Amino acid sequence: MDRRPSIITSDGTRYGEMRVPGPDWQLDLGSRSMTYIRIDHQTRLQFDGVEIVIGCPFTLQTGNEIFHLDEAQELGPLLGVYPDALETASVGSDGTLHLRLERGESIEVQPDPNYEAWQINGPGMAVVVCPPGGSPVAVWADDSDGD
Repeated sequence: MDRRPSIITSDGTRYGEMRVPGPDWQLDLGSRSMTYIRIDHQTRLQFDGVEIVIGCPFTLQTGNEIFHLDEAQELGPLLGVYPDALETASVGSDGTLHLRLERGESIEVQPDPNYEAWQINGPGMAVVVCPPGGSPVAVWADDSDGD
């Protein structure tokens, strides 16, 4: 049985690999403008062609204030970061996602023992997923030519 992470679509199966991030694994996403925030059973942040999906509680730091955000009714402070742009994205060795926005806000998503805590879709066909428990993370490279 193939134990690589897989994405099954009508066009076939894409296989990824499990990677253990270094102390602060920088994701090469470049500076991207935030185009929307969507909140349903997950929190979705769209930065041009990159979507960051948060599926568990997370922390937002704005200046000296720290917000521990979980339920949809508690996400009001997150709306205050719009509009902004993604400055950096990195993953800690335990699988914690760190996002830094250009105006100085930061978002941290720690691994969850039972659920996929976060996922990054893009650029192009690239996908990075924090599985239950954190590191190693699942990575699918961008096999396309587009952004």
